[in-house]
Amino acid sequence: SSASRVVFTARSTWDIFAELNVQDNFRLLNSWVDIPRIEEFAARNDKADLRQKYGLDPDATLVVNIGSVCQRKGQHIFVRAIDHLLKTHGEALAPHGKIEFLMVGAREGLYLESIEQDIELMGIGEVAKLLPETLDIYDWYRLADIFVCTSFEESFPRVLLESACFRLPIISTDVNGIPEMLIANDEAYLIKAGDHHVLAATLKTCLEKYFAGDDLMVSRAFTHMSRFYDTRVSFPAHLAMAREAYFG
Repeated sequence: SSASRVVFTARSTWDIFAELNVQDNFRLLNSWVDIPRIEEFAARNDKADLRQKYGLDPDATLVVNIGSVCQRKGQHIFVRAIDHLLKTHGEALAPHGKIEFLMVGAREGLYLESIEQDIELMGIGEVAKLLPETLDIYDWYRLADIFVCTSFEESFPRVLLESACFRLPIISTDVNGIPEMLIANDEAYLIKAGDHHVLAATLKTCLEKYFAGDDLMVSRAFTHMSRFYDTRVSFPAHLAMAREAYFG
């Protein structure tokens, strides 16, 4: 309440603290994404080459979940959804070839151990894989076919900005500021957090559209990112905010 300015990246986060906005010092300033950098990276790095770099099947459909493996990110829901999807729709999906599910962001701890145990008990180790945290995160967007976010709590997650700009179909939970970023069922599949049955059904729908070559949602999401969150749009607003705070 006493700061010159308090900047929030999502309206949902602002609302949590709204009673402290006694001096009208709150401002909304969405995050940004460097689209030219992403497009330059994609042009320089072939998907097949990146898969070879990490020893991944060049012909498999890769469904990627990027984020620190921790309870808040909900990878346990992802694992249960994979198991349910394969048991319920495995035969229907089989003609499309191998599908692998990657979780990028593994860090040592009890939660990681529980995820590893779940994968072993479910017998899905051939298709559900954990990869360590990395600074080379663009590699994983580029080699992916579908992006999944299973978080229970987020404000304005960069992974969704970046996955949309890498032109990936997106499945995400609809928590906090995420519905402010992407329009449900128009630009991304947005679902409630914590329900692996719904996630499995949504994975099936998304995979079927992907196999059919339907990229309308992908195009709409990229257009949205370009219009509102590109650095060339966002940085002038950030600069104006800095000036406002300084000159006040």
